[in-house]
Amino acid sequence: MAKNDFISDNLVHMRDRLKENAAKGGSSAPVPASGEELETAPKLAERVTMRDPGVCRVDDPVRRKRELTEKLERDRATAAAAIEVESTKLEELRRFEQTLAELERDCGRLGPVDTPEGARELEKLCFAHYRAAGRASVFLHVRGGSPGSTHTAEPGGMRRHCRESFPLALALIVSALIVALTLIFLFY
Repeated sequence: MAKNDFISDNLVHMRDRLKENAAKGGSSAPVPASGEELETAPKLAERVTMRDPGVCRVDDPVRRKRELTEKLERDRATAAAAIEVESTKLEELRRFEQTLAELERDCGRLGPVDTPEGARELEKLCFAHYRAAGRASVFLHVRGGSPGSTHTAEPGGMRRHCRESFPLALALIVSALIVALTLIFLFY
């Protein structure tokens, strides 16, 4: 198999063209002869330091004023949106408080719950409470669970959740084994 060389006639004559272009441009950089190697990097003393393009001084007062105006408009819009969200929360919480007061008053008027009518009225009050609490739960509970906290974890939370879900996991495993054994007996 023949060795393919990637050197073409253009590459062979490139050195001559570089010398001609260097002579025309008045460049002081020497073009190496065929056996010499180019210097890869200039010496430390010859390097030109460039200013970092990311760091920019703002000396123009008009530009600074425009940037300040943009920041003020952005912050004002953010504050207005936050106020709107908080006022919506406040209105919803006030409605929830009124609903709770009405439910408490109705619960106080509730007669004996031993009778079927009393049990029915109690169920209606419980349903109304669940409905009102569901609407207000968005505003009452943050991700951490308590109002006002954002990511507080309750002590022993993971252990408690595992303890609560253990019976369900055990029931799933047992039912999967029963189904597997049934399939084995049916098909063998």
